[in-house]
Amino acid sequence: MELKYKELDKDIAERIDAMFPKKNCFISVSPGNVILPRQFMNIGESIRNLKTYPDDVWLVSYPRTGSTWAQEMIVYTARNPKDLCVSFYYYCKLMHGLQGTFEDFLELFLNENTPIGSYWKHVLPFWKRSSESNVLFLKYEDMKRDLPSIVRKCAKFLQIDYQISEVDLKRICEHLKFDKMQKNPAVNLEPLLNQTDINGNGVQMTTNSCSDIQFIRKGQIGDWKNYISTEMSQRFDEWIDQNTKGSGLSFEYE
Repeated sequence: MELKYKELDKDIAERIDAMFPKKNCFISVSPGNVILPRQFMNIGESIRNLKTYPDDVWLVSYPRTGSTWAQEMIVYTARNPKDLCVSFYYYCKLMHGLQGTFEDFLELFLNENTPIGSYWKHVLPFWKRSSESNVLFLKYEDMKRDLPSIVRKCAKFLQIDYQISEVDLKRICEHLKFDKMQKNPAVNLEPLLNQTDINGNGVQMTTNSCSDIQFIRKGQIGDWKNYISTEMSQRFDEWIDQNTKGSGLSFEYE
């Protein structure tokens, strides 16, 4: 299927430009009507033509759903969209200099106009295939509540469970503890966010307003309650019900 690129609708482009420091930097990519950086036009075909092999393992997720946590594991990670929206907002502030309010970002998210586009168009196709033998569908909330079980599930999926002893399991789970990941400079992208110039002088990629934000932030289930009003939560619920009706997909929100 051919990739097609088009400019964003004027209203959407203006709303995004009002929030991101770099202007006119997003385009719509089909199939899927996905909002991606304009530079994707330079690499899109090379990605589609990438040679694949039968034993390839792909880790896929919408941003801020736990893929960093699962990068030593596998396949599709999903997260409840309320917590995801909050985390994605702070990710965009940290990594892309987002300047708008959380309320403005939330409106973009519910209208499926944030970078990457619709959450449901991303997650639901993988959920519908989650019973297939070559797909493992993981939820962030399950990783948070029972990481050892998820590690075991991943090992079984990869057909390496026979190699993982109880000692190995404890070591892996210790390595993947959330507080340890928060303190890990590599996982937190500190080398990238605190680059140095050719003279060895520090160069901050982020603004002063983002100095207290980490790539690995809180990781809490239900943190959305600190940001989303009761009225907006009800609107969120209606949006979730509308998109998940009949799919069998559900999430934990606290």
